[in-house]
Amino acid sequence: ITTNPASTATPATAAPNSTFTYTIVARNDGPSSATTVRVTDNLPDGIRIISATSSDGTDTITIPASAQDTTAANPDDLIIEVGNLDVGSANQTTITIVGVVLPGTTGTFTNVATIAATDT
Repeated sequence: ITTNPASTATPATAAPNSTFTYTIVARNDGPSSATTVRVTDNLPDGIRIISATSSDGTDTITIPASAQDTTAANPDDLIIEVGNLDVGSANQTTITIVGVVLPGTTGTFTNVATIAATDT
C-alpha cells in the first residue's frame, strides 16, 4: 500500500491575528485497500486551530485543547481517523483546517502531516 498525504494553504502568507485555511488530502495510491487509516498533522507552534472538517462525514477528527489555546509552544497533533480507504483518487478524503496566526508569531511555518494504515 502507498498512502499519500498532500496539503495546500491559502493564503500562502498570513500576518499575526489573521486567519488561514489549509487542506490535507488523504489518498490511497494502491496497490490494495487500506484499513484503519489515520492522518496525523503535527501543527506548528504559533497557530491556533479554529475548525477542522472532512469531506467524508464519517471521519473522526480530534483537535487537542492545546491546539485551540493561545500558548504557542504547546505540542499539538491533529488526528483524523479516516477508517478504510480504497485505492484511487475517487476515494480520497479532504480535510480542511481553519486557523489563526497567534499575535507575535513571525517566520515560516512548516506543516507536516503523515498517514498510516493497516493493509488488508
